[in-house]
Order: sequence, then structure tokens, then C-alpha cells
Amino acid sequence: MLVDTEIEEAISIGEVEVSDFSKECLMPASYDLRVGEEGFVLSAGRVIDIRGEGPLEVQPGDFALVMTHEKLRLSTNMVGRFGLRSVYARIGLLLTAGLQVDPGFEGKLVVGIVNFSSQTVRLPYLTPFCTLELEKLRRHSSAPYRGPYQGQEHLTDEIINTLPKEQFPLAVMLIRQLAAASPSLRLPEAPTVARRPPEQLGIFEREKAAFERLKRELLKTHRGQYVVVRDEKAVLFGQDKTELAKQAYQKFGYGSIYIGLVQDKPEAVHIPTPRVPRRVT
Repeated sequence: MLVDTEIEEAISIGEVEVSDFSKECLMPASYDLRVGEEGFVLSAGRVIDIRGEGPLEVQPGDFALVMTHEKLRLSTNMVGRFGLRSVYARIGLLLTAGLQVDPGFEGKLVVGIVNFSSQTVRLPYLTPFCTLELEKLRRHSSAPYRGPYQGQEHLTDEIINTLPKEQFPLAVMLIRQLAAASPSLRLPEAPTVARRPPEQLGIFEREKAAFERLKRELLKTHRGQYVVVRDEKAVLFGQDKTELAKQAYQKFGYGSIYIGLVQDKPEAVHIPTPRVPRRVT
């Protein structure tokens, strides 16, 4: 693996090219790639001009593509590996694409991420968000990269059309509900995380209070069912909490909602303890 001085040397002799190279992005054994001009968020359904429109905003549970500012070119005896900077991993972003940059690749990287936190994460233009490590191979590859992403510099329709149409992953819906229900599960804030406006902080609490007021009447008609409370009204009912959450977000879009179980006692949330394999001696 190349250290900082070796990365600079590889660039100087043409083994690696990094457009708009910045000394500030050079780390002890890696290079930090920055947020580029284009991004795509599944809930928005369009390519966003980050440079012109402002930071890319990834809402809780949303999927996004981020194109790097830097254009790379690796010689046939170089391979790259990349991942999110730890500051983003700690606040709940999960990398879904990568992780290898093949020998011979040329172009900008497209990084896929999912926001598994309970807060909106903002990615401003030119913010370092992804770390690239470089390794020098013993030999030159006999079959360098010549795939469909060679030379890519924009988020094309071909890339966008391959994405799933589902707006919010079901697993994230459950995480969102659980995080909203328990303040202790909410993730710590980071400088890149946008605070929710003060007027929105009490929405979940108001919807929960409305559910408690409505419960007496709901017990007469929908006992044992889940109910979606929005704008302090019961708007959707169902037996499956996950499917109900999916319907709610498809119908109303992203926003604070409360899903409660219509029963006499409060709903219990069960979180299984991970199984840890015993050490074999």
C-alpha cells in the first residue's frame, strides 16, 4: 500500500492521475475524494446539481449516489480501494457500492450510500467524504478494466435506470420508527448533519399523544391492528407494521408519522441479543 510520499511520486511519474489534486486531501496512506458536481437521491428522483443547488441532502432511509469531484486514472499495475470517511460511517451512512477500483480504470467514481441514521445528512460540494487507498501490483494486469463505467464523468440515465424504484428500504423504516420511539437510540450529531427545525421537533410527540387520545375509540373498531397517525388523525390501518409503514411513505412521502398498535397495553419492542459463537480451543 502506498503512503503519502509514494502517492505523490506515483502521480508525478504518471502511474496515477488525480484531477484537481489537493495537498490537503492527502492523508498518511490514502487520498480523500471530494463530493463532486452531481448527486442523485432516490426520493427526489432526479440528478441534483450540488455545485449550483447546494448540498446533497440524504434523508433518513434514503439512497443516494454521489459522484466524486476528482477524475482518476490508474495504470495497469495499480489498484485502488475506497470507503467512506469514518465521520460519515459513525453518523449512520452505509456504503453500498465499490469497493475496488480496477487497474486501468479512468473516470470519476460513483459512490452509493444509504442513510441509516434518524437525521438528514448534508453533503456539500467539495467536502471530503470518501477515502481512496492505492496499492502497487507486482505485475501489470493482462486484462485492465474496460467495463461500462470507463470514462464516466456524469450520472447518466443508464446509471439511474438501473436503481431500484422502492423509495425507502423496509429495514430502514423499522430503524426510523425505533429511533423515534427511543431518544437513547438517536445518533450523535456531527458538523455535517442538519438540525431539524425547532417547529418539527415535537411532531412525533404530538402524533403519539393523538394516538393515545384516539385509542379508546380505535379499540372498538381496530383492536389488534396497527394504525398510522398523521396530522393527529388515524389515516391507515393494517396487520403488518412494515407493510403499513411502506404504504404510508408511498402515500404521504417522507415526513414524521407515528405507527401504534391498538391494544390495551403499550406495545413492547423486542430486540434480539446477537449470538456470539463460542471460541473453539
